[in-house]
Amino acid sequence: MRQLAPDLRRSIWIVRRHGALVGIAIAVGLLAGALFAAFSPVRFTGTALVMLPRSDVVNAVAVTRSDPVLAGALLRESPAASLTALRGEVQVKTLTGDVLSVSATARTAAQAELTANALADSYIGYIRSPGSSAVGVQEQLLVPATSATGLTLQVQVLVGAVLGLVAGALIGAAAVLASRRPVHDRLPACLPRPPL
Repeated sequence: MRQLAPDLRRSIWIVRRHGALVGIAIAVGLLAGALFAAFSPVRFTGTALVMLPRSDVVNAVAVTRSDPVLAGALLRESPAASLTALRGEVQVKTLTGDVLSVSATARTAAQAELTANALADSYIGYIRSPGSSAVGVQEQLLVPATSATGLTLQVQVLVGAVLGLVAGALIGAAAVLASRRPVHDRLPACLPRPPL
């Protein structure tokens, strides 16, 4: 335990002594994080809730992600995406035993809401169609997607910059400590000399 304190003090002293290098690493990390976040697309998520009158929730999730239901949602969407792209943008899960959550992500809040509502409507239409195995079941839209959530570009850039700053500080400190040379570093008189 006694050996830890001088090593920690020595490490802090070395990092402070090479503050310019650590500062450059921090600046590069900050800039890289901000640029990465600025050029990453902003994504919004819209969520619609569907009320299920039966308890077969697992089947409802599978049906909602099925090709016929996704194809029906594509017909309601503008601009229409591919079936594969739509499958990657939607998430269907159960909130309770009788409520299905249908979420969609998109570049704009309006598009996320439109896609979530289109998928929920397509599912309800598919279940109510005459060829469906669930004839007579009355699913209904409980809550339409009206307010999509997501980070604004400014907040996304700020978060990226902060993460880049922290990463730059850690990388800079690790690089300085990994490349330290005890022969060239002069320790203050208050610190004990390490054994050679």
